[in-house]
Amino acid sequence: MKFTPTILAASVSMMVLGGCSDSGTTVGPSSIEPTESTLKRIDNSDEFYAALKEGLLKTAANTYYDRQFVTGLETTAEGAGTTGTTAGTTGGTTGDGSIPTADNNDSVASSGVSGSSLTGTDSVTGTNVQELGVDEQDRVKADNSYLYVLTAANSSFGGPFAGTDDGVATTSTAASIEARSTTFFEPGPTENTLRILAFQPDAPDATAVADLTLDLKGRSAQGMYLYPASNGQNAIVTSTGYESYGAYWDQPYWFSNQVSGISRVDVSDPTNAAIAEDFVIDGRIISSRRIGSNLIVASRFYPRVDGIEPYSVTEDEYIAAVEAVDLSTLLPNYSKLGTDEKTPLVDPAGCFVAPKVSQESYYVPNIITLSVIDLNTMDLSSSTCFMGSSETLYASPDAVYLATTRWEYHGDITLDSDNGEVAPIGYVDPRVNTDIHEFVLSGSSLNYNASGVVKGHLGWSELRKPFRMSEKDGYLRVATYSDRFDPSISPINLTVLKSNGNGALETISELPNDSRPAHIGKLGEQLYASRFVGDKAYIVTFRQTDPLYVIDLADPADPILAGELEIDGYSDYLQPISENYLLGIGKDAVAANNGFGDGRGALVQGIKLALFDVSNAAVPTEVQSLIIGQRGSQSNALNDHRAITIQPATDQHPTRVALSILVAGEVMPVTRPSPDEAWNWYDTQYTGLHGFDVRTGADAGISLAGVMKPAGNNNPWWYGFNDRSVIYNDSVYYIRGDEVFAAPWTQMDNPVGPR
Repeated sequence: MKFTPTILAASVSMMVLGGCSDSGTTVGPSSIEPTESTLKRIDNSDEFYAALKEGLLKTAANTYYDRQFVTGLETTAEGAGTTGTTAGTTGGTTGDGSIPTADNNDSVASSGVSGSSLTGTDSVTGTNVQELGVDEQDRVKADNSYLYVLTAANSSFGGPFAGTDDGVATTSTAASIEARSTTFFEPGPTENTLRILAFQPDAPDATAVADLTLDLKGRSAQGMYLYPASNGQNAIVTSTGYESYGAYWDQPYWFSNQVSGISRVDVSDPTNAAIAEDFVIDGRIISSRRIGSNLIVASRFYPRVDGIEPYSVTEDEYIAAVEAVDLSTLLPNYSKLGTDEKTPLVDPAGCFVAPKVSQESYYVPNIITLSVIDLNTMDLSSSTCFMGSSETLYASPDAVYLATTRWEYHGDITLDSDNGEVAPIGYVDPRVNTDIHEFVLSGSSLNYNASGVVKGHLGWSELRKPFRMSEKDGYLRVATYSDRFDPSISPINLTVLKSNGNGALETISELPNDSRPAHIGKLGEQLYASRFVGDKAYIVTFRQTDPLYVIDLADPADPILAGELEIDGYSDYLQPISENYLLGIGKDAVAANNGFGDGRGALVQGIKLALFDVSNAAVPTEVQSLIIGQRGSQSNALNDHRAITIQPATDQHPTRVALSILVAGEVMPVTRPSPDEAWNWYDTQYTGLHGFDVRTGADAGISLAGVMKPAGNNNPWWYGFNDRSVIYNDSVYYIRGDEVFAAPWTQMDNPVGPR
């Protein structure tokens, strides 16, 4: 069998074919320029409903296509934007358009410029955040008196589950789609618990004072904020529905009929803590940030026509149902605790519509809403919305940016089928752009301001994507990955944008450019850690070695690739320790003797911490590195910046860094393995909290301060996927699940607990 589907511009929600040809040639144009990205303003409700109906009708073709995919029928190129996806092909989207790599090792978060969001004085560490003044939710918070631990355990899955900020993308398989097409899976009830423990000021210990079961009406807790309002101390808990266990970003139908919540828990008197107010919205919370008394919530709502199941009706039946439905009933609402009254979350006459790549392209009628909730009153202060897709939220103290990846495949591909299996014999080099929408915060009002587009994409990790962006002095700096295999194209792009006051984020400058053509990264390297610190950007790429690039952004109109350092291994996470020093956390790596290794040309080894001296941007140097564990070691710190605790240096101690590490093999290997030895995997020894002292100046370096391995709770297979820690004065607290262990920083090997 042979067929030749025409590859159309694919939106972020499409799954598209890719593959390699024998010749390695590229099908389609050699380059594609960014297109208009400005959101279209809607003049009235009728115009919005017309766009909504168009999106629903366009979805019908994809729904019908998915049924073919599930039942194994012959794939065709029929329908708007359909690209002939088939099970097992490469290039499928996992998030809103992101394409998975072999091990998805782009799952990294570069943590905050500010170091932490403190809720009391500097004696207790707060959540590691990206921007000073912009708080992020987490499952563990602390003030100067209490430690708050949020857990969510589901009876269908067992064990603690802590939701993440932003969606977690999962690759669909034919089996998983078929299972969901025949049985609508819904997990059992979720038990959400907020534990409150009192710090002991004279000893490294904590006393449990409350274990509060939160009735979130079937929703699962995602995270929380602490907010000291005039009415006392509050824990603000965000929660969402059950789709995290089985939904896929490339199938928006599974996000329909979802509800999310923002609950104010009065913890002023921990012994009498209770939910005081509950704000419930239709849709799924994608992400949130707290700026002062404003809680900014981005949510995704997929309108669903009641009574229509996509896998049990024909395409004609679906279209007829869309034509007959009252479209005003398909918009998201919100309600508050103690009332069944529903209030519209959005005004259709005031919404926007995201641009389509082409008239034929697949278009999903997601309604993305940015809501501002006043945490003093738990009232909705403002909301703005657009119809389209979004996968990433970045916030500065003055603005919020939503980003959406747009993959574009052009040209024709011929596919062969031997023995009933479809295999690509042509290769399309993807052209990918990222649309960015800016919303300006003024008081408690959030208003759409401008849009722009940059070449490349922000990577695959929902938690790392925001760190590809940074706003300073009105300039938005963006680092993107080109995902191209053309040696004439830089793997990494650096773009500076600024609002022109007329609805556009204009490109002020780019790297590389004609005057400064040097590439950022080498052919085949991926974008790993990225970090903006003041007028500098630090970019880490990796394939076999770890190039650290330093970019000078002092003149936004003329960024300069100032310096480069190449070392073994790579950094997943970059943390400024002072003006002149940068800490990298990642993995050691050895170049593979077969040139392929773990799919990147190298074999990853143990967890690596490296201290860089960046005082001279032209000549960055590695001061010292430590390697913990051997091949098989892991750390959640490589995937989630909130799993890292930073206590700034004082006159009494250097900067303290704590993170949980699953150690395989030797704890601190003396020698690095040879290329042949680098293939060896090692048995897991333990998972424990590791503390590091990071020094700057004349005595600059890193030393292991200690390891906390709780007695009686040292299952070697405990991965520590949601482990957290808090440092309070000279005591460190290790939170594993809902249990708390404590020890002096200088004696971490002798903890008390569990508490």
